[in-house]
Amino acid sequence: FGMSAAEAMACGVPVVGTTAGGIPEVIGDAGLLCPPKNSDMLAEKLDSLLSDSKLRKEMGEKGSRRINELFTWKHSGDTIESYLLLMLQINDSGGTR
Repeated sequence: FGMSAAEAMACGVPVVGTTAGGIPEVIGDAGLLCPPKNSDMLAEKLDSLLSDSKLRKEMGEKGSRRINELFTWKHSGDTIESYLLLMLQINDSGGTR
């Protein structure tokens, strides 16, 4: 899922992650991504963060907003409720949309 990325982002910490697993879904456009096992690109991304305080601040703020909007209990509950209502509609219509 990318729990450590989500926790860091919630705290306003800029995040660099890989494009593996669920990490891109968590980070979205609020952080920097690179392919797994590409240490050169990872170093470039980290260097860009270290050398650009404005980028660090923007990423921290954007990441915190992303987590607080998309990864809350309310958002999760609303998503599950929408899915369940859709399933009920499909069931009521005889199994087709």
